[in-house]
Amino acid sequence: MDDDIRSGQIKRQEAETRLKQAEQRLNNIQRPDQINNVKNQLKQLREKILDFEKKIELIRKTIADNDDEIALYNSELQRIRNDIANLISEIANEATQKQLLLAEKTVLEQELKALDTAHKFDVEQLRSKVAIANVDPAPFFESELTSSIREIRKQFETITEQQQQQLQNYYQAKVSALIEYHQPKQPIESQWQTEKIREITRTISDVRSRVNNLQMENQDLDRQIADIRQQIQSTTYQDDQRLINEQKYYRDEIERLKGYINDLEKYRTTLEEEIRRYRLLLEGGTNQVGLRHFAEEAEKIMNRGRSLLDSLNLRLIKNTSGPSSSHNVREVTYSTSYSSGSGLHG
Repeated sequence: MDDDIRSGQIKRQEAETRLKQAEQRLNNIQRPDQINNVKNQLKQLREKILDFEKKIELIRKTIADNDDEIALYNSELQRIRNDIANLISEIANEATQKQLLLAEKTVLEQELKALDTAHKFDVEQLRSKVAIANVDPAPFFESELTSSIREIRKQFETITEQQQQQLQNYYQAKVSALIEYHQPKQPIESQWQTEKIREITRTISDVRSRVNNLQMENQDLDRQIADIRQQIQSTTYQDDQRLINEQKYYRDEIERLKGYINDLEKYRTTLEEEIRRYRLLLEGGTNQVGLRHFAEEAEKIMNRGRSLLDSLNLRLIKNTSGPSSSHNVREVTYSTSYSSGSGLHG
């Protein structure tokens, strides 16, 4: 490229020199035909100079574009190499994550077996306790927790195996394609390189998207495992608490009923004692007069008081004066007091 520029500059200098020589000859020649020929030659030389300048400018532009494309290609190539290294690292991390998930799966299977055994033992104990009360325990033991756990575990294993196989095949194909694309090759057209770089970039973006999706699915599986574990713990704890609360409730109820029965016994004894005492007071003992005799005497006294009051009222009706009215009032009051006193005395 530099040689072309230098040759162009030399040709330009030669053209300028020839132009000056032609102008010098033009000044020396005075013939019209020679002057016209020289002018035509000068015009042609100027046009050639302009063409050379345009070609030089086009060459400079092409050189600048090629330099930019080479720099872009180098930067894209370096970025693709970095992406390949990152993909290899992510594949290794996914393999490690796979081993961790398999180990956690084994631990969870052992925990599920232990919880299943404990659940069966608790169920047998509950059945033995409930059988005493002649209660049908079938409605209380229809939980499908064990089958749900088995189904979720089977789905987890199937999805994990499918994802691992798909991920392994996909990564192997993409890495092989990337390695094949970036083997040392002969220089090729820059436009083709740009298209391939864009295609590889899109492929890497797709791979990253798949990796992110797989990571999100793994996180979802981890959350489901944690939820199942929490559900198992919560169910076991709730069953234990329910049994403890029921035992406490029935014990408290038995104690309350015992206290109520004792209170009834005491109240019955007290009532029987009161009935016996009032019966003695009413009927009277061997050496005592009962309340029934006093009631009969009081009724006789009240009857005598009523007859006396009637006679006093007849007297009051006959007397019409004020003092006699006051006297009548005093007599009625006295008769009432006497009747009341007689009743109390009786």
